[in-house]
Amino acid sequence: MSNNRINKLPPNIVESPYLESLNLNNNPIEEFSRNYNNKEQLIIAFNEAGFIQKNEIPKNTKIAQAYMNLGNDKKDPLIKLDFYKKAYEIDSLFTDTKIRNDDYADALLKAGDYKKAIKYYSRAIEKDTARGPYILNFIVPNFQNRAKAHLLQGDTLAAINGLVYVSGRFSSGNWGEAALLAKKIGKDSLANQYFKKGKKFYEKQINWNEKDENIDFGYQLSLLELYIIEEDFKKATDYYKVLIEEDISEKGKRILLEYFGFVLDMLQDGINQSQLISFKEKIFTDNFKINSWSFELFKNWLKQSTIDSSKIEQIYSLTFILENNN
Repeated sequence: MSNNRINKLPPNIVESPYLESLNLNNNPIEEFSRNYNNKEQLIIAFNEAGFIQKNEIPKNTKIAQAYMNLGNDKKDPLIKLDFYKKAYEIDSLFTDTKIRNDDYADALLKAGDYKKAIKYYSRAIEKDTARGPYILNFIVPNFQNRAKAHLLQGDTLAAINGLVYVSGRFSSGNWGEAALLAKKIGKDSLANQYFKKGKKFYEKQINWNEKDENIDFGYQLSLLELYIIEEDFKKATDYYKVLIEEDISEKGKRILLEYFGFVLDMLQDGINQSQLISFKEKIFTDNFKINSWSFELFKNWLKQSTIDSSKIEQIYSLTFILENNN
């Protein structure tokens, strides 16, 4: 029944005892326009439509699994969480053994249940690290999100410890974030240690890539960023002068390098306004994409830096323009 003009579910559909599945994709029927793969998903839809009451829904593992499957398909974390909660109401023990720990933790984090989110991120991490070959695209984000939950809960040390662990064991490159957090709570010696490890990490990656002749300048830009947030502006400026002479063919990375150059100028009172205006025009008019880059670390540094507030505002303004026109 997909790709039709069905605009409502008929109430007497519940009187079809042999109906096992129904495809209503691409119908003008709002949230009911989906593919119901099994009878359990249909029962859930009948309840959502008001055709059957909550107490008429069978309490079995198939219904719980159907709620979880529907939750897994949702993009909105809060809607996802609602389906997961209903699965728990049907069969809490079964759901807790079958639920996708990271998806559930993401939804809990979004809903503000940080303590519970930490629990399920930890379960996801334990499961992923115990299964053998590591899938870092799953493991690293779980460590990072758990650290975020720790921070939102007010446990900065736990966040630091998690970031240090994942950086050391899985080479995630979160040393800069750990250093900023350590600096934020007055542990300057730890911050210096983490900055040092971060620089060694990027230098090692750069050397490996150069040996393999696989240079894309992502690690070089990350190292430059680390020099800046460490506030070693002399070293950052010297390294920028080296990079600006390189043949960086990817337009996005070239623009990101120029951005760091203007940041350093702002920090050291050497800004050329006409050049800055031309650079902003380039951001607005050039067709470019900065791949695999986040400005979050840089913005976190700006939030806690003690450098002159007018310079901070200038850098924020330029960062906002680049981030939002990328």
